[in-house]
Amino acid sequence: MTMTLSLKRKLDDLVGTPALWIVGLAAQVLGVVLQRSHARLPVQKILVMKFQGLGSMAIALPALKELRRTFPNAQIDFWGTSATVNLAQRTKLFDHFFTLEDSDFFSVTTSLLKNFFSLIMTKYDWAFDLEVYSKLSSLLLTLTCARNRAGFAIESASIRRRTHTHLILFNRYSYVGEAITRLFSLCCEKPLKIDDLGKFEFNTAAANEESPPHDRPVIVINANVGELAKVRAWPESKFSELISVLSDRLPEFQIVLIGKGADEFQTCANLANQPFRNANVQNLANTLSLDALIELITRARLIVTADTSILHLASLTLTPTVVLFGPTLEATYLRPAKGWKKRSISTSLYCRPCVHHWPVPLCGGNNICMKEISVAEVGRAAFELLDVGDWPQTTETKVSNPETMHDGFVAGLIFRRPQ
Repeated sequence: MTMTLSLKRKLDDLVGTPALWIVGLAAQVLGVVLQRSHARLPVQKILVMKFQGLGSMAIALPALKELRRTFPNAQIDFWGTSATVNLAQRTKLFDHFFTLEDSDFFSVTTSLLKNFFSLIMTKYDWAFDLEVYSKLSSLLLTLTCARNRAGFAIESASIRRRTHTHLILFNRYSYVGEAITRLFSLCCEKPLKIDDLGKFEFNTAAANEESPPHDRPVIVINANVGELAKVRAWPESKFSELISVLSDRLPEFQIVLIGKGADEFQTCANLANQPFRNANVQNLANTLSLDALIELITRARLIVTADTSILHLASLTLTPTVVLFGPTLEATYLRPAKGWKKRSISTSLYCRPCVHHWPVPLCGGNNICMKEISVAEVGRAAFELLDVGDWPQTTETKVSNPETMHDGFVAGLIFRRPQ
């Protein structure tokens, strides 16, 4: 059976909680019997776990870099799924990698059996779980038998008090990178301080895939509408208007469309096939390896994206970025990096933020917060970062109160009894 995101979440709720109760009880009993020390030092072996979210993995990299600098002689290993391991391998921060194959039940089982003996026998001094909401990742963390097991404290996973030795508050209204830095600081004599907020250097191989011509400046448009990001998607019609003006006014630029998955490929194909005045729009959705994607983002003159992994990779490469925030908050996901030119655009709605706060968006997927971001706002920000003059005059205006413009939409209305 294929492990879709919705199935993983159901399993996390149904299996994770009872399993944590059982394992947590065993961990507490063994902790008393073995009289294990949970002292901060020594630190010789560290395990970092991250299974979901390429974007949050990218956010963690500066703190991981500082952790490596603090413990240059320690063994620091990484355990994740193929996507997060792929990104971790593009850094010089880890000694060994363990992969949890999560495409189906058989792959999960076999990869766990393959790795668990090594993970337990390594006898880690510290194991850090970077997952915020998952109970199953807490279970896996506990089963590593690390001396110190640290993770995030949130109200929906209070059971972690039974399994973890250390918990750090995850403040959903502060930058995620700060929470991760505080988590890693638990094993240090002094709190980690991220002074290097500049460009992060990736260790990537030469990309052989089709790529934009190197003799032309590149604008990257991330038309993200995938399973994880549909509620963060900007309408295809607005992307079309934006690209039309960019193509017309900036014929010297190559406009590259990226995305991953069937829905995003179709969106990019629809956009690329439109009769724009200049033939400078290229669809690279579903064609780029991670190495090629990082190379493309690094040399782009501008990125236009919603709050997805592309945003966080752009923040590490310091690529100028226009980012559209809808159901998430700028304060939570916008990296305070030195030298990074960025413009964030959002709509004021009472129900923001909803992603990660509610299992289902309050609007039922009718993401007014994204739909009411105007093309003119995005275009003006893009032209400003590119320093190419003024965006053309348009009749489109920003709605002062989006709630009045959509029948039946009331921001923050969670329940209404049927008439």
